Amino acid sequence: MIVSIVGTDGCGKSSSVKYLERTLIGEGFSVSLLDKWDIYDFEKHPECRFLQAPLPLLRQCISEMPSAGRAMFIFWSIYISISKAKFDPNRIYLLDGYWMKHFATETIFGIDADWILTVASQLPKPDLTVLLHASPAEAYRRKALVNDFVPYEFGLDPEMKKENFLNHQTKVQQVLLEWAALHGWTVLDADRPADAVRADILQVLQRHAGFSLAQLA
Repeated sequence: MIVSIVGTDGCGKSSSVKYLERTLIGEGFSVSLLDKWDIYDFEKHPECRFLQAPLPLLRQCISEMPSAGRAMFIFWSIYISISKAKFDPNRIYLLDGYWMKHFATETIFGIDADWILTVASQLPKPDLTVLLHASPAEAYRRKALVNDFVPYEFGLDPEMKKENFLNHQTKVQQVLLEWAALHGWTVLDADRPADAVRADILQVLQRHAGFSLAQLA
């Protein structure tokens, strides 16, 4: 089963996916967490050992790439990160963000949507997609707490002004909400405390997959 947790920057995707991984493994499920930055695991992906720059620098450089090149690099990293997964039907695969946010972002930056969808068609389709809907203001507050910003999240603004983060993330969110309605994604209010959001994700997963989790029984 392939589960994708999507949303704008700062909505809580990564922390939620890591929580799901710990919880499901604790319940006895076989789980794999897949993320585009797995390309930095050189034991798993020795073909990526040419990436000598630290990840923070790479994230900065991505913002400086020309649009088509950046989109190809991001989708390459996503493809590599999942390329060695066997996708065993008895295993749960958790995808942190996957490609949907990048579809929204790159179309906002002017890349042809059909081109991106053609590239994305080479990737496996999730069985369940959950959109974490956080307000841009709350997302900014959370990221500011750890000072985890790159220009990509600000509509490529190198000065990373707050108003540009809010403006860009609002546009990304609108695209994701349209896709959620079109494709039947589950949408959760991610402005709430993390524990409440994570409990809801587990309940959605439980209903969709038809299994029982002891802590929700």
